Amino acid sequence: RSGATEYDIMNKYELTSQGIQRAFRKLIKAGAISFGELCESSTNYQDTCEVIDDRDNPRNSAIFEIPVIDVRDRNNFGWIIDVTEQGLQVYGIETEFGNKMKLLIFPEGLEDLTPFTLEVECQWTNEQKGETSVSAGFKITDISKEGKEHLLKLIDFMTIVF
Repeated sequence: RSGATEYDIMNKYELTSQGIQRAFRKLIKAGAISFGELCESSTNYQDTCEVIDDRDNPRNSAIFEIPVIDVRDRNNFGWIIDVTEQGLQVYGIETEFGNKMKLLIFPEGLEDLTPFTLEVECQWTNEQKGETSVSAGFKITDISKEGKEHLLKLIDFMTIVF
């Protein structure tokens, strides 16, 4: 954001080209910078963004809060950060690697979308030091046909894709 080029950043922090790409991935994952913001500020947009965007299923980043609730513990809730047809990243749900959960997606205020559930398995967590909230990645393990239709509609509503 200071206007430093990728070359300047690489020199300052003694990073290789792979190192700066890993750093950018971590910044995006942590929510410190968006993929679009990174691409706009990059002096070499194609090299940086194409390497980072190496997923089979692009993430669809939430541009508004979409509540998610643990069906078994309604006090355990959070918000979708991004979602694909295969999984989602959530902020605020407390979980551990390998946990299997049933989540209620509650897309309040979005036309034609009603709450739906899906079963997931936690693939990773990223605890924030000094905070109880975590960011976690989930693989969708089971979803009804109707739930899948709602999920696809939800993905369509999310316009920032990376």
